[in-house]
Amino acid sequence: MADAGGIDVLSLDGHLGERVRALWEGNLSRLDWERDFLAPFRERREAGGYIGMGKTLSALNGVARLYGGAAAELREQVTAGLLAAQEDAGYLGILSGEHRTHGIWDAHEQGYLLQALTEAWRWFGDAGARDGACRLGAWLLPRLAGGRWRRVGGGAIWYPIVLLGVDRGMLAVGEMTGDRAYRRFVEDDLGVGGWFEPIVEGREGVVAGHAYAYLGRCLAQLELRRDDSGAALPRATAAVLGYLRSGGGLTVSGSCGQEECWHSDQRVDGKLGETCATAYLIRWAGHLLRRTDDSWYADLIERAAYNALFAANSPDGRRIRYYSPASGPRVWFQQDTYCCPGNYRRIVAELPCLIARRTGDGLALDLYETCRLRAGIDGAAVELRVHGGLPWSGTAAVEIAAADPVRFALRLRRPGWAESAVVAVNGTELSASDGPGWFVLDRTWQPADRVEITFDMPWHLVRGFRRQRGRVAVMRGPLLYATTQAAVGDDGAPPAEAAPDVTACRARDGAGQCVLDADVPDGRRVPLPLVPFSDPRVTETYFRGVAGAGDRRDFLLDVEVPAVGTPPAPGA
Repeated sequence: MADAGGIDVLSLDGHLGERVRALWEGNLSRLDWERDFLAPFRERREAGGYIGMGKTLSALNGVARLYGGAAAELREQVTAGLLAAQEDAGYLGILSGEHRTHGIWDAHEQGYLLQALTEAWRWFGDAGARDGACRLGAWLLPRLAGGRWRRVGGGAIWYPIVLLGVDRGMLAVGEMTGDRAYRRFVEDDLGVGGWFEPIVEGREGVVAGHAYAYLGRCLAQLELRRDDSGAALPRATAAVLGYLRSGGGLTVSGSCGQEECWHSDQRVDGKLGETCATAYLIRWAGHLLRRTDDSWYADLIERAAYNALFAANSPDGRRIRYYSPASGPRVWFQQDTYCCPGNYRRIVAELPCLIARRTGDGLALDLYETCRLRAGIDGAAVELRVHGGLPWSGTAAVEIAAADPVRFALRLRRPGWAESAVVAVNGTELSASDGPGWFVLDRTWQPADRVEITFDMPWHLVRGFRRQRGRVAVMRGPLLYATTQAAVGDDGAPPAEAAPDVTACRARDGAGQCVLDADVPDGRRVPLPLVPFSDPRVTETYFRGVAGAGDRRDFLLDVEVPAVGTPPAPGA
C-alpha cells in the first residue's frame, strides 16, 4: 500500500503498474544484495567509491508498501543486514577510518541512507531503522557542521554534487526527531535557505553545470519552504523553470542535460538525459504540482516518465541505462550499483504516489493510471477506482465507492496534449474544455457514481528547433515515437528510408504502433513503422520535415519554434 500524501494506493495496474511490477520482479528481487550492497558496508575498507545503497533501499521501501508479501520480507532482511553493519559510534558507510566523511562520495551515500531509514520508520514503524538513522545523523552532523562540509571532496568537484542527498537526509532526521539542529545546519550552514547560483551550461570548471545536483538543491530548498505555498518560487527553481520552458533546456523526450550537465542547443544524441537528472526532474515537478496546482507540472511528469525514464529500463526490468539518447545507439549500464541504477529504481517506486493528491477541497487525479485509491474525507472512507486507457487511448473512467453520500471536489487533469476533452457523470455530459488545466467536479457523490473522461489524441508532428530545426518528431498524447534498429539495417547504416522527408503520420491498429508516410529521394512514398520512445531498439527520433508537415509546437515549451520549411534566419 503506497501513500500519496494521505491517499492510499491499494492496487496499481496499467502501463505504470507494468513498470513498477517489472522493477520488483525483474530487478529488486534479483539483485545480489549480499555481495554488491551489504558486504562493502561490513568490510569498510575502501578509500573511496559509491554503492547507492540508500537509493536502492528507498526503492525497496516503496515496492514493499505497494505489494507487501515477499517485497516486505526482503525489505526487512536487507534493512536488518545493513543496520548490523553500523558501527557503535554511528558510522554507516564503506570507507576505512582515515577517509570517512570527506572522502568524495561518503557523505553522499550517508545522505540517502538517512532518507531510506527515516522512510522505513514513517511507513513501517521500523524502530531499528529509526535508531540507525538517529545514530548516523548524530555521527555525521558534527563532522559537517561549522563549515566542515567544505572539506568534502577536497574542492575537486562542485560542492552540491558531493553533498547530494545530505540536505534532504538531514531534514528527514530533524523532522523525525524534532531536533532543529538538523534544519539549522541545512538552512544556515549549508546555506540552502537562500541558495542561488546561475545555471551554467556544459562541464565548466568543477562541473558547476550538473543538472542532477542543481535540481537536488532546488528540491531541498522547496522542502525548507514547504509552507510558503502562496509565495513566489525560490529564485533557483524559477531559473530552472524558465530555462526548461523558454530557454531550450527541455528536450522532446522530457529529459534534460548532456553529459550530466545543462544544455539548450537541442542536441539529442550522445549522452542525453542522465537518468539521475530525469528522476529529479520528475520529483521536482511533483513538488511544484502540489505547491502550485499548475497542470503543466503533471504534463511534464507524464512526458518525462513515459518517455525518457522508461527508456532507461529494459522491458523485463533487469537492465538500466545511464543515458537515453533520442538519436544513435543506447548502451546498458554494466553495474547494479552506483547512482543512475539507484535513482531509476527510487523514482519508479515513487511514481504511484504522483497519481493523485489531496487538495484543500478534495482530491486531484493527476495521472490516468488504472488503480484503486482510498482517502478519508470528512471522516468517510472514499475509494476511487480508476480505469485508464492512457497512454495508448484517450479514455479513462473513475468510479466512486463510498458507504454513504459524501461531498468533495474531484479535480481531473485536462492534459496540454489533448486537442479536446469531455467529461460525463453517470452518462450525462457536464462540460467540455479547450485548454489545459482542470475539470473541477464539486458535488455530493453518491455510492457507485461514475465519471468518464474522453480526450482527443490524434497523431501529430512536432516541430524541432535549434539543432533540430527543419525536422519533426512524432507524438500521440504523451508518447513520443521513433524508428528502431530494424529500420536502419543490421549494419547500423541508415538506408534512404531512415531519414526521409515526412509528409504525414497515421495510426495503425494496435497499441503503440504508428506508420509515417515518408517521401524518399527516388520519388516513392514509403511506410516507416515507429514504436514508442521507450522501446530499447530505438535509434532515431527526428525526421526531415517538409513545409506544412509539422504545424504543431511542443505545448510544454514557450520558445519560438519556426514552421517546417521556413528559411533559416540570417546568421542562423
